[in-house]
Amino acid sequence: MTYDDPLTSNFEDFGYREIDEVTDLLQALKTGNVTPVFDNYWYNDEVKPVFNTHSGYVFLTNTDYQVGMMNEGKLDMFESCPECGQEGFPDEFKDMMGNCKECQEIHKRYEDLS
Repeated sequence: MTYDDPLTSNFEDFGYREIDEVTDLLQALKTGNVTPVFDNYWYNDEVKPVFNTHSGYVFLTNTDYQVGMMNEGKLDMFESCPECGQEGFPDEFKDMMGNCKECQEIHKRYEDLS
């Protein structure tokens, strides 16, 4: 059985909608239209656009495997909790974190910069 990786950076796999999203992401990065969390935590090292062919999401990533996505018109960090697996933007973790210490830490970074 072979595994088909749903993640691609090959523009031949992108449709017009995905290309538009990449343009928005790169324009936000270029102009600094980013959230405070993104501005403080994003590493600008080998940044590339990625399209998830299963979910349809388009995002930026880097050598540290961080994920940047548009959130309410700004480029923001899309977080994934290493402890419980919760995913979302930092401001969403307040409602999702429960007793998970890692989720609380993600939300704290957001609160400290807001």
